[in-house]
Amino acid sequence: MNIAPVAAASVSEQMGRAKTPARSRSLLRLVCRSLLLLAVPMLAADLKWNNSFNETYLSRADGNRITFRVRTPPKVEGQESYPLLVALKGSLRVDPSRRFPFIEVRPSRGNVWGYRATSAFDAMQVIAHMKRNYPVDPDRVYLVGSSAGASGAMHLASQYPDQFAAVVPLVAAGNNYPAANFLNLPVAFHHGALDWTSAICDVRVQFQKMKRLGCPVSLKEYPDAGHSIPRPHAPIMEWLFAQRREAAPVRVIHHCDSPELGRSYWIAINQFADPHLPASVDATVDPIRQIVRITVKNAIGLSLDRSAMPNDCRELRVDRQSIPVSTDRDKISLICRDGHWSIATEAIPTRRTYRAGAAANLLQGEPLLVVYGTGGESAGRIAGLRAAAEKIAGCGGPHYASLRDRFPVLA
Repeated sequence: MNIAPVAAASVSEQMGRAKTPARSRSLLRLVCRSLLLLAVPMLAADLKWNNSFNETYLSRADGNRITFRVRTPPKVEGQESYPLLVALKGSLRVDPSRRFPFIEVRPSRGNVWGYRATSAFDAMQVIAHMKRNYPVDPDRVYLVGSSAGASGAMHLASQYPDQFAAVVPLVAAGNNYPAANFLNLPVAFHHGALDWTSAICDVRVQFQKMKRLGCPVSLKEYPDAGHSIPRPHAPIMEWLFAQRREAAPVRVIHHCDSPELGRSYWIAINQFADPHLPASVDATVDPIRQIVRITVKNAIGLSLDRSAMPNDCRELRVDRQSIPVSTDRDKISLICRDGHWSIATEAIPTRRTYRAGAAANLLQGEPLLVVYGTGGESAGRIAGLRAAAEKIAGCGGPHYASLRDRFPVLA
């Protein structure tokens, strides 16, 4: 039997296709048992106040237990929820205290540059775990990073802008992310004017671009500082914790590379016209006339959540096409056929049937099993396939970012 040199697919797909020996079936059962644990609700965390400790979550991508660091403040009587500070490769030099009673987490899979691919999904799984198991205020989740972590904070926030209250990038700004996605997310850049590692001109360019787009952005330059921000950091922390998440903005702009990253606040892109190109949506609520005006690019499927909008709507105008809203349902799906938009009677799939490129196919945070064929191949050929499979199993994103934990491999 000839099998494609190296294939990667979901565990369930491979179980349905392959006839495997007992040893391989044992591996499959182990992987599946790990993945099934995701369906079991976790018990409330045994809170350790005023402490620093390791926490774990079960990665849905590879079935491994992933460790990350947690710091907690002293318990504040009468306070039911706490801000969550997500630190990516560096943070502000301020400890959780009664003055600043916050919970801090440090995701551990930050080895993919810019927190793309596996690193991005790791950070979001850490946040989801903390929201489920700790008294986290969902409207006060903050991203802070230094240097490469600052670039990562900007890339991550651009993908999930509705999940954060504010971002503080220290001595870096990143690039190649949709700046318009920060329309409702405050960003405070801090940078040393003498920085030779990450030139301040790069931060100024991003700052000016975001300011022209109307984003709530600021830049503080430190004339005598290099690749670090001088203390005290408490004033930065005070500004940060004064921000709260904008849950229902009047206007939403969102650019994305895949439908998995298509949701922002109360609107989502569900289908692309061309999967090789990015898609975008610009939606505004007119609260007086109860009209939502929407313009799209490369999108043929949308969904709206009326319950999350700042005002109800009775009419949609998509690319100047008027669509009356006669239903009382909170969820509305829109689909475009032959250039005409209408309300869909069936749910729109949230994933493309085809994705462009290996990274888009493999590293979307879904369960992944790497498979290589052995039938009808020479010993040398099998050894080469095995080596290729092992290489892929340890890859977490672009530029071959290696993982501490690996995806499972099946012969």
